[in-house]
Amino acid sequence: MATEMDLRSEACEILRTTRVVRRGAQSERISLFGAILLAQADRALQGNDRAAKVVLEVGLHCGMFDCSPTNPWYDLKKLEEDEIQAFERMLAKMYVGVPEQEGA
Repeated sequence: MATEMDLRSEACEILRTTRVVRRGAQSERISLFGAILLAQADRALQGNDRAAKVVLEVGLHCGMFDCSPTNPWYDLKKLEEDEIQAFERMLAKMYVGVPEQEGA
């Protein structure tokens, strides 16, 4: 029987394997985890709330939105007013919970 550490190691190994992803005329090799996150980000940009929640949760888990001067990810002070409102709506949905969408 597999232990929790075995399963965790196997999952990490699988998510680190690489795939070639085409974006327009260019292609690049990225991790399976990166490809999944990229697909979710694309769905989020098309208005899929569940996908947006996933992407934001990954960002929060990675510390992307920390307001420390050593964090080079993204300066939230540079957002336009409409972007701030959209960001706040997505965060609110993440904390409250988003109803299931069909086909997601």
